[in-house]
Amino acid sequence: FPISGASAQSATTAPPPAPPRASILVDIGSGLILEGRNIHTRLPPASTVKLMTALVAIEKLSPEALIGVSALTAGRPAMRVGMKEGEQWRLADALRSMLMVSANDAAYALAEAAAGSLEQYATQAQAAAARYGMRDSLLTDPAGLDDSTSFKGGSRMSAYDLAIAARNVLSVRELAEIAATREYRFVGPDGAEHTLTNHNKLLTTHPYTGALGLKTGRTSRAGSTFVAAARRDGRTLVAVVLGAGDIYGAATALLDKGFSMPRDARGTGERIPAPKVVSFQTAAARAAAAAARQREAARIERTAASDAGGFGAWLGAFGKVALVALVVAVVLRRRAVVRRRRRRRARARAMWEARRR
Repeated sequence: FPISGASAQSATTAPPPAPPRASILVDIGSGLILEGRNIHTRLPPASTVKLMTALVAIEKLSPEALIGVSALTAGRPAMRVGMKEGEQWRLADALRSMLMVSANDAAYALAEAAAGSLEQYATQAQAAAARYGMRDSLLTDPAGLDDSTSFKGGSRMSAYDLAIAARNVLSVRELAEIAATREYRFVGPDGAEHTLTNHNKLLTTHPYTGALGLKTGRTSRAGSTFVAAARRDGRTLVAVVLGAGDIYGAATALLDKGFSMPRDARGTGERIPAPKVVSFQTAAARAAAAAARQREAARIERTAASDAGGFGAWLGAFGKVALVALVVAVVLRRRAVVRRRRRRRARARAMWEARRR
């Protein structure tokens, strides 16, 4: 049967995608919030929470660390990179697997390696969130799982807190480079070659000018989530969309709007906190520098003490010589006085004898 009029239009026109449940646009250089909607609403973040897992890992683990795989990690549901119980993965490969292809097994392995257990990871992640200035986060599951397979029901984050996580990630060169990597190949501990292609379509199939990557996510409960970053003309913006029908359309619309604003635009007037993440390498370098300063101060103190001791010894020797010289001078002086007295007495006797004669 022919379809005409309004019925034909409704059959061929798809409804517009649902707007994000929460969103935020931030100028990373200044921290200014340029636009936002429900920015402090606590929602399931899906895999965008892996930005926090990466931050905890980079603070706690050395670049040479090997990441062990537990039975719990090996049993994580997809997405997975194929970790097997008992394997030892390089930190760089685990981080790329987590951030580029959203591997849940890699997220669990990093959390356990950084903290020792998921319970301790949750404690450390919550402490890091407070230190970074986050307001709304409840961090439990390191992979963003929020169903029956999750740890304690999964994490909750706001768009505001995810923007803070993004600003901290972009301040760590190693993490920023991983987030912007389109493809990565490596040989795993199983001897097999792995090829990772970034899930962020703004870097691959739907390229966006100046895209810096960051993180996508999706679960049934969270819907589609996205933290996107881009840089143009020396200006870096981050867009966060949670529960969006079209994460790429919503995020690029925010970024386009931000780049069209003048650089001195005040937005909402509110700022997110400056980055406070301190990577293991940075902390080690600071500790080494502090130790070097302490050693130099001790060396200077020893040198000063040695110089003072040498001067004291020289002064002591000089004092002894001066004392001997003084004694000799006194003795010689007394002898000279005795000789003068004897001569005076001899002259007096001679004069008396002359008068008597």
